[in-house]
Order: sequence, then structure tokens, then C-alpha cells
Amino acid sequence: MPPKVRRPRAEWQEQLAQGVRDVRAIPGLTEEQYERLEAVAKEYPFFTTPYYLSLIEEMDASDPIYIQQMPDAVEFEDSDFLEDDPLDEEDTEQFKLTLSSAANATLTGGQPTLQKLGKITDNDDPPVLSVTGDTVTEATAAEFEVRLDADSAREVTVSYATADDTAVEPDDYTSQSGSLTFAAGDRTKVVTVTTSTDALNEASETFTLELSSPDNATLDADADEAEGTIEDDDELTAA
Repeated sequence: MPPKVRRPRAEWQEQLAQGVRDVRAIPGLTEEQYERLEAVAKEYPFFTTPYYLSLIEEMDASDPIYIQQMPDAVEFEDSDFLEDDPLDEEDTEQFKLTLSSAANATLTGGQPTLQKLGKITDNDDPPVLSVTGDTVTEATAAEFEVRLDADSAREVTVSYATADDTAVEPDDYTSQSGSLTFAAGDRTKVVTVTTSTDALNEASETFTLELSSPDNATLDADADEAEGTIEDDDELTAA
């Protein structure tokens, strides 16, 4: 069997084989330039070829080829398209950037495509839950409005329960307890509590609705419970 003949490498293959990955191997840089490049290269792998290095005039940071080839600290800054939003959402969102169809250049490793993952970390506080009370006459349903102070991209849940004050269940109202679920984008929910009637002429009576155990939200410390007032509808009769 005849020996294999090793074909000479193409010029682009030689360039890749001699590629530079260590910024300290680049001649002609100042110590300040080395330090700036190394800081970025720790996060974003660096690679260039001897050919492109030869095109840079005196390693001038304003040279167009230098700007193309050398990493810069500006890469740590958010681009304009990463606009802030007020939504509390998943802690980390991801997107992909894909390079392909390179012309007059090759992608790292000679691959047909090069893909990198971008991550966006949410920096918004969770929304705040509050509840407002209601005033009704006997035998009328009291409606407590539970509200989020801002939109959320997450599902929010919170527990609730009624508690006696001067009004006592079941004589004056029917107790309620459970949980509310806010789908993404929901802002308000209503808890309805039925009240009872009697023939007594009496003062107004009150009970409370209390919120607890929120998930993907916090409670307003000044409005995590609200009062329901039952006004008497009986006339005073003569003795």
C-alpha cells in the first residue's frame, strides 16, 4: 500500500493553526492595553490570526482593524436593545445569537455556525398586594378587593381568611378562607362575604379579611387586612 501523501495546508488553515488566543502574545501593546484586553478576555474568549494582526497599524486603539479584532470593556455594557421593563419575571431569561455564512473570514474553529447564549437577569421587585374593605347593610354581600400594585409576568398567589371583630360568624356573616391566583397580567381579585340579617336594632358591626402567605409578591404592611362593616337596617321600635 503506497504511503499517504500529506497535502500542504491551505493558507487559511495555517492562519488558524497559528492563531493567537493569549493577548500577551500580541506584540506592541502597552501594559494598560494588555490589562484592558485581559479583563475582557477572561469573560469572552479571544482569538485572532497573524494576518489580521499584521493589518493593524502600530497597535493603535483607534485603528478600524484593531477595533474589529480586540475585545473591549464596552462588551460588558448592556446594549440599547436590552431595555429595562417594570415586570417582575423569571429570574433569568435567555436568548441565542448565531453567526453564520461568514464572507472573507472564518468562524472560530472553522465551524459553519457559531452560537452564543445571552442571559438577562431580572432586577425588578415583586409586586405588592393590598386589600380594601367594604361597607354594606345586613343581608348584603361585602366585596373585598385584593390588588397588585404593578403588573407581573409571574403567577401570583395569596391566602385569605375572615376574622371576627364585633361581628361574629355565623350569626352576622359567613366566614370565608382560601387562596387567590393572579395569572400573569392580572391586577385585581374580589373576595365576596355574605352577611346575615336579624330583627335587632343595633350598632354597626365589623369583621376583617386578612391576607397571608403570598407567592411571587409581598404584602403591604399597612394594607394586608381590611375591615368589613355591617350596618344595621332595622328600625327602632317603640317599647
